[in-house]
Amino acid sequence: MKDPLKKIRPEILKISAYLLKPHPYSIKLNQNENPFDAPDFIKEQLAMKVLQRPWGRYPDFYATGLCQKLATHTGWVPEGITVGNGSNELLQLALHLVLERGKKLLLVTPTFALYRIIGLSNAASILEVSFENFHEFPGRRLLETIERESPEALVFCSPNNPTGTSMDEGMLRQILELTDGLVVLDQAYHEFSEYHGIEAMKIHAHLVITRTFSKAMAAAGLRVGYLMAHPEVIRQVNKVKLPYNVNFVTLAAAEAMLDNFSSFVRPIQELVKERRRLYREMSEIDGIEVFPSQANFLLFRVRDAARVFGALQQKGILIRDVSSTPGLENCLRVTVGLSHENEQFLSVLKESVP
Repeated sequence: MKDPLKKIRPEILKISAYLLKPHPYSIKLNQNENPFDAPDFIKEQLAMKVLQRPWGRYPDFYATGLCQKLATHTGWVPEGITVGNGSNELLQLALHLVLERGKKLLLVTPTFALYRIIGLSNAASILEVSFENFHEFPGRRLLETIERESPEALVFCSPNNPTGTSMDEGMLRQILELTDGLVVLDQAYHEFSEYHGIEAMKIHAHLVITRTFSKAMAAAGLRVGYLMAHPEVIRQVNKVKLPYNVNFVTLAAAEAMLDNFSSFVRPIQELVKERRRLYREMSEIDGIEVFPSQANFLLFRVRDAARVFGALQQKGILIRDVSSTPGLENCLRVTVGLSHENEQFLSVLKESVP
């Protein structure tokens, strides 16, 4: 039998896949999902559209209606927006525009593992600047590395997953002024934070912002995200984007959610309130170092991550064990849940910490 992997690119074979090990649970706090579901009336509106719309017809080629609503929602121009099957697809497309063998991708680590996978799959060299602490981005070393290495692409997750760290406007502007590389700002969690970045994009044409409906908009199961950039960059992204990449059900759902965005404001505020409460109460537990967060999750360090993770799992509470990631030794990440879920998590956590 001939080797089925013989012609596979070596850089692909070397990549460690992005995986999530399934665990049983009664309380799920491991994927930064929004525990508040979309309102029933939005689902009912969508159901009527799905019933009435012919399934044999393709969705809108350009997603014009959704892009126009996103422009109104964000304050950006509609011709500077494109939508995708989740923001991860759009991150992949944006980096695909510039990365190839010999090109450099700069990351601040630890961060979302998918960036590295995308870079390596394009045969790029990965440059890493590690966090000195999880309270702020490593400004001085980051700027020095950009000046020395001149990377073709830079990706920053803000607020950062899994640390919750947010990049401030001043740091972003310094980076944009220093580099002519493509700067991608992944704002998957921006609704839970205080900085949105649109003003910087009006000044710097090499800034790209990606966002998602998965987190604050409680639509992780629908897979819809959007990318904002200079219209010329959008034209290039659309060249490599597969046609009809977002189905008509998801497009209709996203439009309905934007039309009723006020329905999501209170749940977002509630999650921010619960995040602050969790941070405060976790800070008072001996044996725990919890880090400030601008997202809908908290990173914390314990003496024995495996023991604490296992103790929570035995009680049906599933969080994320990130302790195998360099720089995150003995660290765990918990998603902010509903108030009663957070209470149960805190109760078991207090019993579990050695």
